[in-house]
Amino acid sequence: MPIMSMCYSNLSFPHNGKPGDGGELRMFFKKKGEEKETEVDIPPLIDTMVVFFSDERVPHEVLPTKVPRFTITHWFYDEEEKKRAMETLQHETQDDLAIEEERIRQEIDKFEKEHGQTADVTATPIISQTTQ
Repeated sequence: MPIMSMCYSNLSFPHNGKPGDGGELRMFFKKKGEEKETEVDIPPLIDTMVVFFSDERVPHEVLPTKVPRFTITHWFYDEEEKKRAMETLQHETQDDLAIEEERIRQEIDKFEKEHGQTADVTATPIISQTTQ
């Protein structure tokens, strides 16, 4: 049962996230026994922290942004999930990372062309191990 925390730190975010800038966290909720989903959008405002289950219980996505957005994200795993994540990491190959980096590079190029701003992201899986 992974838990995710997101903390927005948009010190340079124009107008601290004016409507239309994008980058909102969209969460989808269903009431028991109902078919219709309710969408909840959380704007990326400075000093906002969101903590939620990041599995099938709370489907979510981040909406496209038109301006830079800065978020600190952390996933909390129980022992079983951590073991699965470590096994997955051990099976990843350099090719997998190269494919993901190329996909990210294409998204960055598209963003830069549309908005005239630069960005740089490298796909690097990081799983820290702590001793108890």
